[in-house]
This record gives sequence, structure tokens and C-alpha cells, in this order.
Amino acid sequence: MGKSFSSHQPRLELLPNELFIEIFQYMDSDDLRNFKGLNKRIDLIIEGLKININAHRMEIVNTTFLSAFNPSQIIRLEMRNPWSSMNLTSMMELRSLTLDCGCLTREQLDQMTTLTLCYLERLSVHNTTPNLQKLLLDTILRGVHFPSLKICQLKLKHTHNLRFDATYPLPNITVRSLTINNKWSWHEFEFLLYRLPHLRRLETNLSGLYPVSVTFINPHSSIKHLRITLDNPSDDLKTLLKLTPNLVRLRIRGSLRGTDVFKGFEKIARVLSDLVPDLQYFDCELYRHSYEDDKAMTIQWLHRLYRDVQRLCGQGLNQCYATDINTYPTPNEYEYIAQPISWASSPYRGYYDDDRLGKYS
Repeated sequence: MGKSFSSHQPRLELLPNELFIEIFQYMDSDDLRNFKGLNKRIDLIIEGLKININAHRMEIVNTTFLSAFNPSQIIRLEMRNPWSSMNLTSMMELRSLTLDCGCLTREQLDQMTTLTLCYLERLSVHNTTPNLQKLLLDTILRGVHFPSLKICQLKLKHTHNLRFDATYPLPNITVRSLTINNKWSWHEFEFLLYRLPHLRRLETNLSGLYPVSVTFINPHSSIKHLRITLDNPSDDLKTLLKLTPNLVRLRIRGSLRGTDVFKGFEKIARVLSDLVPDLQYFDCELYRHSYEDDKAMTIQWLHRLYRDVQRLCGQGLNQCYATDINTYPTPNEYEYIAQPISWASSPYRGYYDDDRLGKYS
């Protein structure tokens, strides 16, 4: 009976290769490594798989675990921890790459601007220095090193005014989405739109007054989604929307300084109706330091897309009129923090000093 029971026991080796492949595709790379070394057949199946590696949650990267796979197997890598032996030039099949520059060695930083990844479609780089960001953006816009790139996200430690190299021979026609926390001048922003003619989603910042010449820029018809921070939203938005007339989704962030909140939203409502009639989604995060009462209810009647506008209160007179956040964001660059007046510099000091009380009693 014991012999009969043993002969009918299910055995892992009896499963077809196709079923192993299906099972392994649902496993993360750390669990998958545990199957390496079971037998030659399993090893061969694993060696033929494409691997996703996410080391974001690891306190210390286990290089032994990573070395269990051939670098050419890795198609997605998210690495925000130090890994001194990582060699990006050996991962030629990468489709998605996420890195934190604060964790990279000098050699790895150099690799970022020189290696060629023909299949890379998504690139996200955090904590870039201004110099590295410029080199990376130049590399991306040239389209030679990442010819298949569609989605790009570059995050600086601090917002920085970036200058372009104007010697690019041809526009980049593959990038569809760009997120970059650079603070552009209008001239550089114009050049960016020209360099990325098929861009559909853009998230960035604009600074300064626009020059008169910007009104003659050809509209960028492919951009549908725009998230942008403006120095003066109620004034700058009109010029911006002339450049992006086919928007479907818009989010603006900035300060309504120097203008009444209601009048500022009223002006924006007219611009939206006139320049982007097909707009379907609108979000805002607009700051104000004022004694004004809550005007959210009256603002909601100004435009069909204002229905979610609400006022959020910070410390003192700090206010934020927003649609997609529920608490006042702090800290933020628009927040006014009153400085306490020292008693020594107070104009009333002389009247309340102990040695003068008798004079005014």
C-alpha cells in the first residue's frame, strides 16, 4: 500500500514547462531565486525568463541574490539603494529603469549618460544634480542612446534653471510623457515643446514673465495632459493655453498674490472657456495670504470644472484653494510665516519698561 501511495503522489517535475513559466511570471525575483539549483530543468526555465527587480524596500542590497540572474534577463530595475557592483552596460534588455543618483557611484553616474539601451521605454531618475540632469536631458532629446524611450521622469534635489544645448539636429519623436521639476524660462519652454513634437503628457514649472515673441510660437497640438506650476497663474495661463489648445486634463499650481481670489478664478474661467473648450478635467492648488472670507462656494459657480474647489487654511492668514487635496500642504514655498517682533525692537518698549511706569501712571 505504501508503494502504491508513493507512485500516485503529485510530483513537481511532472508539470509541463508552460505551467512552470506561468507560475514563475507571478513571482517576484527574490522568491524566484529560491527555485534556482533545484535541478537542471528548473534552472534552464528560469534562465529563459525576463526578470523584474525592485530593490527599493531592501535596506542593504543582496548582491548574491542579484547575481543569481543573468543581467540580460533583467527588463525592469528599480534601484534606490547602493549597489557598487551594478553595471548598467550589461543590462541591455532593460525596458524600465528607476534609479536614485544619491546611491550611485561616480562610474555608474557616468554610465547614465554614455550607455545605449535600445529597448528602454521608461526612465525615472531621482535626486539628480543640475549637471547630471542637463546631460541626461541632452541625451534624451538627442534620442540616440534611448531610441525607444516613451516615459521620462527627472527629479532634481532642488529646482534649477536649465539651459539647453541648441545644436540638436532633429526633434525626438518617441517621448510621450515628461515629468521634470526644472523651472523653465518661457524661451527654454518653447524650445522644449519644439524638441518633443509628439509629447502627450507634461509636468513641469514655468518662471518669469513671458516675452512678446512667445505669442508667435506654433501651438503644440499633441499635449493632452498638463500639470504645471506658474509664477502668476491668473496672467500666465492665457499665454500657456495658446501653446496647448487641445488639453483634456489640466492642473495648475501657483500663487494668487496681488489679486482678489474671486477675480483671479473668474479670469482663469474665461481663459479656460475661450482657449481650451474641450477640457474635461481641471485641478488647482492656488495659494493666497489674505483676510478674505471663504469664497469657495461662489467660485464653484464660475465654471463647470470648478465644482470641487475648496479652501484649505494654514497657519495665520495662509490659504489654499484646491480641488484634489484635502489638507493645507506644509511647508510650501508660498507660505507666509510671520516673524516674531523682538521686544528690544518694539516701538512700544519705552512705554512699558519698569523704569517708566511711574511717568505714565
